[in-house]
Amino acid sequence: MKGLRRSLEEKPYLVVWAFSIIILCVGLVAFLTPEQTFDINIEDTYYVIALPNFLILVFLWFGLCGLGYYFLYFFKMKPIYWLTLIHLVLSILMAIPLCFPDGFTGADPDLSVSYYPEAIYFGKRNGVRKSSLMVLLSVQMLYIINIASSVLRKIRS
Repeated sequence: MKGLRRSLEEKPYLVVWAFSIIILCVGLVAFLTPEQTFDINIEDTYYVIALPNFLILVFLWFGLCGLGYYFLYFFKMKPIYWLTLIHLVLSILMAIPLCFPDGFTGADPDLSVSYYPEAIYFGKRNGVRKSSLMVLLSVQMLYIINIASSVLRKIRS
């Protein structure tokens, strides 16, 4: 357990980059089935994004997060451990249902929207995606706070 804590304190970028490579591999496999979409409605707006494109966006974001953590390591700044841990765990847990939109919700892929329009708005499928996306976006504020506080602590000392 001490080894995990030490590696997360010193090199959290390795965990983030490893997860981003996994996301990239899933995204490349998703290009084989481009008809899969990531769709979510927010109020009156309905967003439809091809799943491979969404996975590439997630890959790029995690890659940039890893780059931020790497800069902290390179310039000998330590991120706050518990902020890093919460950011990494929640980001990874919330990104998984977004990467496999039909796999974890039990939604019927043959469900016809024209016959069951309430499935889009109130079904488990959209609820899991929407919740995961909102938590994922909220947790990214912890990343920004963590990087900024690490830089400020280094400037003050």
